Amino acid sequence: MLRQLDAATHHYKKIRTRLTQVRMRAQVDEAVESAARAVLQERKLGAPAGLVAKVLQLWQTLRVRFGVCILGPAAAGKSTVLRTLQVPC
Repeated sequence: MLRQLDAATHHYKKIRTRLTQVRMRAQVDEAVESAARAVLQERKLGAPAGLVAKVLQLWQTLRVRFGVCILGPAAAGKSTVLRTLQVPC
């Protein structure tokens, strides 16, 4: 009985830790999204939802990958997305 309680407590702690990490990531993502909107508006580019989403997507990819390759047609916003993340906060 005591072992089962210890196992359940251990699993509960792991789940609680994971939920805390997910919440923290969500807060960081919200902060990055807000900063991206501010940078885009400061550059008088507006803040279209699609462009902000691509900035956030690049941010999330860079968190888990060592490098990325940005591909797309001319005038698609590749440089804008990259430069938005390069602005110091």
